[in-house]
Amino acid sequence: MQDPNGEPIAHDDRRSALRQSCRIDKLTIEHTSTGTMTAIVQDLSREGFRLLIPAAVPCGDEIILYPPSGFELLKIRGTIVRQSIATHEGKRMIECGVEVADTAAWRKHIWFLTLRHGSDEYEAAKQKPAA
Repeated sequence: MQDPNGEPIAHDDRRSALRQSCRIDKLTIEHTSTGTMTAIVQDLSREGFRLLIPAAVPCGDEIILYPPSGFELLKIRGTIVRQSIATHEGKRMIECGVEVADTAAWRKHIWFLTLRHGSDEYEAAKQKPAA
């Protein structure tokens, strides 16, 4: 199958990016037009996040995700890849998919390992002295 420009359409293999629950429930994000806002984290995968945000950010736009306090992570950049209207605690929100930039592959991997539930093994391994 091809897109309108004649390019092959990549197969979206969701199995390679299974969603997992997250140790945090909120992140601060920044967009050039909308400014800084608090996003509710629904889940994460090795490719990015599913967030609820209070204002729409156009698909394809880049955002900056700031690390939550208490975590030694560097900020990362992501792209809004999809969005839909959702309701959260009686408020109208925008549910969006954020794909973390491939240029930050190592940061993306560290964010995933650090923030996913069950990552206590990662913390324990990080603190063990080298043999």
